[in-house]
Amino acid sequence: MTPIRVENVALLDGIAVGQKVDYRVVDVVAFDVKVTPKPAPPPPPPPAKAKIEGKKIVISDVIFFDTSKDTIKPVSYDVLNDVASIMKSNPGINVRVEGHASKDPASAKRGKAGYDFNLKLSDARAKAVKAYLVEKGGIAADRLEGVGFGWNQPIAPNDTKEGRAKNQRVDFTITN
Repeated sequence: MTPIRVENVALLDGIAVGQKVDYRVVDVVAFDVKVTPKPAPPPPPPPAKAKIEGKKIVISDVIFFDTSKDTIKPVSYDVLNDVASIMKSNPGINVRVEGHASKDPASAKRGKAGYDFNLKLSDARAKAVKAYLVEKGGIAADRLEGVGFGWNQPIAPNDTKEGRAKNQRVDFTITN
């Protein structure tokens, strides 16, 4: 078959102008037409997992770490890559990466030792996120600061599992 381009809407009913069709001549007055459908548009890109809101870079997902460690789980790389993208698009901003912990009953029962553990862990996690943004995200280290706050800045009550999950977080505060 030889492809043709439809230039006149009246030529073939139901075929769009500019649409590619294949045809073969059957006799002097009739065509056997095979219409090539238009390709589907590409899917939209996934929504960004981070955006600037006021003096924060707000993330839509949690940054996950191995239990009681500062090792970032790979499931969180997309979120961190979006944070890096925002920072690359806004070279004038500096960010404080803030690690937070929950005051879970097991830690609280250990008193000062539990408090110290969570403070150190939240600080190590903030610094691990900073390191990721520098090493994998290409952000200059002097644009980032990593600080842990332990369980000192809760955003939800620590007396429920859901509340503790909200308090175990990483925040990104724009410092300039």
